[in-house]
Amino acid sequence: MKAGRGRLRQLNVLGCLLMAAVLLAGCTYRQQIPYWPNLRNAGQSFTHEDLRQFTDSIRVRSNDADYHYQLGRHFQSKGKFPLAAGEFRRALAIDPRRAEFYNALGVCYDKLMQFDLAKLCYRRVLELQPGDALAYNNMGYSYLLQGKAEFALPLLRQAAALDTDNVRFRNNIALAHYLSGDKHSSQQCFTAGGAALTAAPPAATPSYSPAAVSGVKSADTAGSVERSAGSPIAMLRDLGQQEIQLQDTVQVELCNGNGAYRMGTNLSRLLKARGFNVVRLTNADRFDYGRTSIVYGNGSWQAADHLARQLCGPAYPAGTLRNGPTEGRIKVLLGRDIAQINDLFNGRLPIVVANGNGKKDLAERVSCNLDEKGFITMTPVDGDHFNYAETRIIYPKGRLTCARLIARAIPGQVGVKYIKNTDGSAPLKIVVGKDLYY
Repeated sequence: MKAGRGRLRQLNVLGCLLMAAVLLAGCTYRQQIPYWPNLRNAGQSFTHEDLRQFTDSIRVRSNDADYHYQLGRHFQSKGKFPLAAGEFRRALAIDPRRAEFYNALGVCYDKLMQFDLAKLCYRRVLELQPGDALAYNNMGYSYLLQGKAEFALPLLRQAAALDTDNVRFRNNIALAHYLSGDKHSSQQCFTAGGAALTAAPPAATPSYSPAAVSGVKSADTAGSVERSAGSPIAMLRDLGQQEIQLQDTVQVELCNGNGAYRMGTNLSRLLKARGFNVVRLTNADRFDYGRTSIVYGNGSWQAADHLARQLCGPAYPAGTLRNGPTEGRIKVLLGRDIAQINDLFNGRLPIVVANGNGKKDLAERVSCNLDEKGFITMTPVDGDHFNYAETRIIYPKGRLTCARLIARAIPGQVGVKYIKNTDGSAPLKIVVGKDLYY
């Protein structure tokens, strides 16, 4: 027993000696050969100049705008858009005159669904470089992500006119026609090879002339760059005036005519997210109105038409819109024909978003976007496979109206395939396909 303890003490002493030798060798190593991350090079000899060049190459260069820009591009390529946006903002803080920084930051904001910030970035690009085709394309595509194809087309056409050889720009124009419901023009864009893509829009495309917007005056500042009708800033000013008609000038009143609990409040949140200025919630004289109707004042037809498309779909029934005496106001009488959509906001019809294309975090992003608009969604899930070519909505029996409203609320969506589930108690399921431009 004693002999065993003696051997154990010897081993302990030997271990201590070995540790001391290692520590001394390590100190000698640091004194003779400076630390180098790549241990395969430890046997080589390095001068202080070599070390300075290496450390400079890996050190974070806080005052180098291009360094932050390239790092942001790296994060962007990996889909880490919040990190990428942070690097692009650091680059702009150092050099605020670089148009490519604003373009890249705008793309990140679009990916993060911060569309107002993205628009500011693209506008800044066109102030710095009025002929930047990429900025026009990015701005147009941003509108497509918001479901505003009518605003996207003029910008996409301008991008294609500035860069006639860019196939992506031409494809985006075809996509805008498709999203606006003009499938014939979309097909023509592809079959014609983009020959007439920069021509004037077809007569069927809604025309939102700023001059016709009630209560909105054009800029008249003497000497302003916006005085030029053909300038990019003038184009953005015109588009901004079109949106003002929907957002600021026209006031919207939601009147509950179907008795669905808190329906006006729920739809108000959705419409505000879509750019409408909802200022008043009221109850009708009774709750048995069968059909939704929209009364608009003079100069508010375009906004009323846009609102009807959001609530009732592109092919809303004839007679939905009626002209009224109040100028600059819209009154929406909510009927029983859309009463079921209230269940999307109160949890009676749960919404499940499933990833059907394999793109990381896409289902979560779609789900969060719907949550911000007031819908109640469940935890996102993976689809049964990741090869769905098109987005589809599987809706319970009798819930097609709800499925169509959800389809219009998904930004960047190209087309939806509706599938009826015979189980009336099942949740509404969105399977995100590879056609989702998001």
